[in-house]
Amino acid sequence: MNRIKDIYILCGGHSSRMGRDKSGLIYEGKTLLERIANRTLPLFDTVTLLGANNYLESGLRQIPDAIDDAGPLGGLLAALLDTKEDTIALLPVDLPLISDDTITKLSVKPDLHLDALIAGSSSRVQPLLGQYKTRTATVLHNYLNTGKRSVMGFLDLIDHQTFAVDEQEITNINTPDQYEKLTERKGTEPE
Repeated sequence: MNRIKDIYILCGGHSSRMGRDKSGLIYEGKTLLERIANRTLPLFDTVTLLGANNYLESGLRQIPDAIDDAGPLGGLLAALLDTKEDTIALLPVDLPLISDDTITKLSVKPDLHLDALIAGSSSRVQPLLGQYKTRTATVLHNYLNTGKRSVMGFLDLIDHQTFAVDEQEITNINTPDQYEKLTERKGTEPE
C-alpha cells in the first residue's frame, strides 16, 4: 500500500471566536490535541503541529507558520516546505467528531494525479482536511505574497477533488456555544 508518511495538525490561529486555544478544549476526557494526536500517531511516521502557540507538553514536534498572519494557509505552506515527501496529510485540531475511518483515509496516498484531495460532505467542503502535494508550495507562496488569505481562493488555483465524509466530521468547533453543544451532546462537562 502506498501511504502518506507525514501528517501536519493545524493548531495555530488566534481562536478569537473561541476566546482561548481550541487545542486545549476537553472532549471525552482528553484535549482536542490529545485526541487527534493519539489517533494519528499509529498511522503516520511523523506527526507535526503547525502554529505559533507552544505545545511542547505534547511531546510532538512543532513548526511555526511560514508566513505570519496568513491564517491556516501560513501553516499549510510551512508543512509543504517542511516535508521531504511528495504528499502530506493535513488535519485541523478542532474537528472532534472526525472518524477513525477518515483519519485512515488520510494516510493512503491516492492513485490520482491531483494537487490536493480534500474532505467534502453533500453540502460543503473542508479544505483543511486532506492531502496536498508539495509541488503546490510555489503556487501557495505566490498566492500569499499577493496578500490573499482565502483557502478557497487557493484551491481555485490548483487541481483538486473531494473525498466523501459525513457532515458532522467536518464541523469545526469555533465558538463557546458550539463547544457547549458538543459537550452537552456527549454528556461531557466543559473545562
